[in-house]
Amino acid sequence: ETLCDPDGCTIASTKLLIAADGTSRTIANCMEEQDLQRHASMNPVRRLFSEDRFKVTRYKDDNQRIYKTVPFKLPEGWRP
Repeated sequence: ETLCDPDGCTIASTKLLIAADGTSRTIANCMEEQDLQRHASMNPVRRLFSEDRFKVTRYKDDNQRIYKTVPFKLPEGWRP
């Protein structure tokens, strides 16, 4: 199963992007891969003067995860 398909991406230019991305970082990794391909396909001279590259800053995952089961009762007939 492919988690990131850069060929299926749509290119959009923006100064700020807010996206919901899970721990697998699918959106960020796809954006980074797409930018790497775009940069590699450029003329070498143009590459020198191109805009800043997109890159993901990865930090050490040191967050302790605590899971708690929260009981709840679904209303009768909530699902057909």
